[in-house]
Amino acid sequence: MKNTLLFYPFEKEILAPILPDAICAAIECEYDSAFDDIQDLKLFNSFKPQADKWSRNAKGRGVAPLTPEHYDVIFLEIPKQKISAKALIAKSLSALKKGGCLICVAANDAGGKTLEKTMKAFGVNVQSLSKSKCRIVVAVREELNPAEIYNAIEDGSRQEMRVGDAVYTTQPGIFGWNKIDLGSYLLIESLTDPLKGSGADFGCGYGYLARQVLQRNLDIEQLYAIDADYHALECAKENLNQFDVEYHWQDLTKFTLKGLDWIIMNPPFHEGKKVDNHLGEKFIDNAAKSLKSHGTLYMVANSHLPYEKIIGAYFSHIEKIQEQDGFKIFKAVK
Repeated sequence: MKNTLLFYPFEKEILAPILPDAICAAIECEYDSAFDDIQDLKLFNSFKPQADKWSRNAKGRGVAPLTPEHYDVIFLEIPKQKISAKALIAKSLSALKKGGCLICVAANDAGGKTLEKTMKAFGVNVQSLSKSKCRIVVAVREELNPAEIYNAIEDGSRQEMRVGDAVYTTQPGIFGWNKIDLGSYLLIESLTDPLKGSGADFGCGYGYLARQVLQRNLDIEQLYAIDADYHALECAKENLNQFDVEYHWQDLTKFTLKGLDWIIMNPPFHEGKKVDNHLGEKFIDNAAKSLKSHGTLYMVANSHLPYEKIIGAYFSHIEKIQEQDGFKIFKAVK
C-alpha cells in the first residue's frame, strides 16, 4: 500500500491544505516523503522495520501520544486485525480536536470494504474514496458516540488470557493474541534438552515460549526476548516480569546478538498474505550469527516450508526431532 493514498483527499480537493501550524500525527503509517512537508508531525509505528524507516527519514520528530482532543489531523493506516483496527480508529477520533480530521486507508481485502461502516458507528460523518484497490475514508470530528468509542478502546486493550492455571497478558492485533500457537506448543513439548547459560527467544510475541523455557530450566542465566512488534513486547514484559529478562524491540532480519548458547524461535513466514521464505531464512542466518560455536537452535516451522536446506547451509548438524499436525521441529547445532 502506498502511503500517498492518505493524501488523495487533498489531491481531489475534498480537504483543504494542511495549515502550517496544524498539529498532526501519522499512526501505523509507512514512511512516505509526502509527510516531510508537514511541520508539526508526531509519529507512531508499532512495527520496528517501519519505525526504523521513519527514524532514518524523519529525524527529530517525536512519538505521537493519542492524547484526547489534541490533534488537527491524524493519518491512520488501518491494521488488518478487526478488533485492533476498530480500537485504533476510536482512539484516533478521540485524539482529534473538534473539527479535526481523521484520514484512514485500508486495502479492500484487508478491511477497506467495511471501513466506512465501521467509522460511521462512532457517530461521525464520512467521505469515502477508492483508488488502487484501497478505500480512503475521511471523517471530521464533531460529536462522537461515547459508548461505541469506549467499548472499542476497551476491546482492543491489553487483556488476560487464561490457559488452564496460567494467565497471559495479550492484546488484539499481535500474533496469536487469543490462543497458544500450536507450533509454539509443539516446540516446547518436543524440547527435552536442558537449557542453561544464555539464550534468546527470536520473535518472542507475548512471551509464551520464553516463559515456558524459564519455568522448566532453572539453570538459564540470561534470556533475551526480541520482537519487532512493540505491543507484543510490552505484553511479554508483563508475562515475564518474575524473571530476569532483557527485552529488545528490534527487526530480527538485522539485529544480531553474540555468544548465545541457544535460541528458540517460531519465525514468521508471511509478508502480508504472501508466503515469504526469505523471512525465515533471515531469522536462521541471524540465529547462526548470534550463537557461539556448538550453540543450538530450536525452531518450529510449517511442514510445507523448505527450511531443511536453508538450515543446513548455516549449521553443521540438523535433526528433525518432531513432525505432527502440520508442523516440524528442528534442532540445529552450529
